[in-house]
Amino acid sequence: MGSCTSARCRYEGNLLRSEWSNASNPVKTRIQAQTSQNVEYNGFWRACKHLYRTEGASVFARGLGPNLIRSFPSNAAIFYVYEVLMKTSNDYLKTKRSNK
Repeated sequence: MGSCTSARCRYEGNLLRSEWSNASNPVKTRIQAQTSQNVEYNGFWRACKHLYRTEGASVFARGLGPNLIRSFPSNAAIFYVYEVLMKTSNDYLKTKRSNK
C-alpha cells in the first residue's frame, strides 16, 4: 500500500471514529448536567431517544466541525511520528541482519 493510500485510510478512519464518538457528547453532557432534584434522563438510551424526539437527529452532530478541526492536526502528527519510527526501526533491523 502506498503512503498516500495509507494516509487516506488513516484520515478516513479517524473521521469515522470522530463522527461516532462525537454523537455521544450531547447525551453525555445532558446526563452530567442534570441534578438529583431534576432527573430528566434515566439512562443513556432513554436520553438518546428523548433528544432525538425533541431536537431531531441534528443534535447528535453538534460540535462535529470543531471536533474534527481539533483532532486532525494531532492525529496527523501521531501518524507521522509512527511512520517515521517504523521506518527507522525497520531500517535498523535490516542493517543489523545484513551485518551478521
